[in-house]
Formats: sequence, C-alpha cells, structure tokens
Amino acid sequence: MKLNNLSDTVDVLSAMITPAVMISACGSLILTTHQRLGKITDRVRQDARHLRNFNKSNNQQEIDTAEYEYLRQQLLFDAKRAKLLQRAMMCLYLTLGVFLTTIVLIGITEVLRLPVGGVVILLGIAGAILFFFVSTILIRESRLGIKDVDREMDFIIREHK
Repeated sequence: MKLNNLSDTVDVLSAMITPAVMISACGSLILTTHQRLGKITDRVRQDARHLRNFNKSNNQQEIDTAEYEYLRQQLLFDAKRAKLLQRAMMCLYLTLGVFLTTIVLIGITEVLRLPVGGVVILLGIAGAILFFFVSTILIRESRLGIKDVDREMDFIIREHK
C-alpha cells in the first residue's frame, strides 16, 4: 500500500488507533491495580505488625485464641490477594507490550508492504485474550476483597456484643 495519498495514510492510522485504545485501557488498569497492590501491601505489613505485637504482649498471659486466629487468617488472606494483584500486574504489562507491538507492526507492515497481516491479527487477538484473563484475575481479587470486609465486620460484631 502506498502512503502517498491521504486516504491510505488515514486507513493505516485508523488501524493503529484500536490497539492504542486498548493501551489506554491497560494503562488505567495498571494504575488502579498498582494502587490496590500498594494498599494490600500496607495492610499485610500492618497485620504482621499486629500479630507480632499480639505475640509479645500475650507471651506470659492467656492468649485470646479467637483474635490470634483472626489476625493469622487475615495475614494469609491479604497475602493471597497481594499475589493475585501481582499476577494481574505482570499480565497487564505483558498485554501492554502485545498491544504496543501490534501498533508498531501495523506501521512497519504498511510502510514496508510486508505480507504479515495475519500476524497483526493474531497479536490483536492475543492481547484481547490476555486482557480478558487479567479481568478474571481482578474479579477474583475483588471478590476476595468483599469477602475480607465481610469477615472483618463479622469479627468486630462478635467481639463487641
């Protein structure tokens, strides 16, 4: 395809815009997932600190097993959420790379007139599949977050009857 006329150039740029929109979506998810991961990391550190303090202060006294077990389970629960978010971040960066590669390949294909349109389509599909996979990871983590809040409220209500 010759890019000497405006129509052909606009067609190439239009083809490059679709992956760019997906790059924007990946960027938004990377930002929010990074914030969620930061909050969970802070919470893991806070839970670990509470557990250490609990062990020190109750060393010679009778241990409140319900509170101790709650803190221990909370730490494990938060660690599981953090691992899911780390996996989502890894997949989001991979997805971002796939969509960037797709844009570059579209441009190179058109400028050099290479017959690799099928590769471009496969990259686009791979990026969409990765994006869907990331969405499922984030849904799982969100469900765990809701379950976490429910467990915390149940514990507080039981403790303050």
